[in-house]
Formats: sequence, C-alpha cells, structure tokens
Amino acid sequence: MKTTEQISISKAEWAVMEIVWNSSKPLISEEIIAKLAETHFWSEGTIRSLLNRLLKKNALETEREGRRFFYRAAREKSECLRQESFAFLDQYFGGKLTPMMACFLGDEKIGDDELDRLEELIKQRREERK
Repeated sequence: MKTTEQISISKAEWAVMEIVWNSSKPLISEEIIAKLAETHFWSEGTIRSLLNRLLKKNALETEREGRRFFYRAAREKSECLRQESFAFLDQYFGGKLTPMMACFLGDEKIGDDELDRLEELIKQRREERK
C-alpha cells in the first residue's frame, strides 16, 4: 500500500473502507454493495459514488481484470485512523491532547480497565523516550 498526502474520509466513505480493509482479497463493486446492503440503506448509485470519491482521494485503488474492477485499500487503516484522530484533535481541542483526555475521563463510561490501560500506555511511552 502506498502512503500519500493527508486525506479526509467522511463517515459514509469510512463504511466503504471498513469493508475493503476487512477483506483478505480485492473486491469487485458488487461485493462491496452487497456487504453494505447488510447495514445501510444506500442505493447502488450512492455506493458507486462513494467508491469513485475514494478513488479520487487515493484511498482506494483498482485493478482491472477483463470487464471487472477489483478494489483494494491504497492506505492502511492505521494510517487513516491516525490522520482522522489528529484532525479531530486539531478541530475540537486545538491540537492539545490534555483537554481531550480530560473531556473523556470525565465520562462515567470510562472504566478502571481502560484507565489502567491508559496508565500503561503513558508509562510505555515515557520508557520509549528515554
């Protein structure tokens, strides 16, 4: 997979990318449409538009075999998650992690297991920086 400029992927486009990322092989559009039909009420035309937008953004790439186009991710999911996470952080928290964490930590949904894991990650990061 190639890595290029930063892109923004909409919620609908992300649903398409999830299908592609979760597949062990390249998919034809009909397979993507069928998978999305299980969870979304989008028309075939809407899904084809999403595929085209993702191609233009270089999030997907295609390979032609006869009359069929096979779609595969042009970017790793981890790369897109990182970009989207930093875009969220920039947009809503001025790029600062502490206010975002304070916001999330104030939620009662954050359990002790998650707090322990966060402490572990912070400790690990500090060790890596030494």
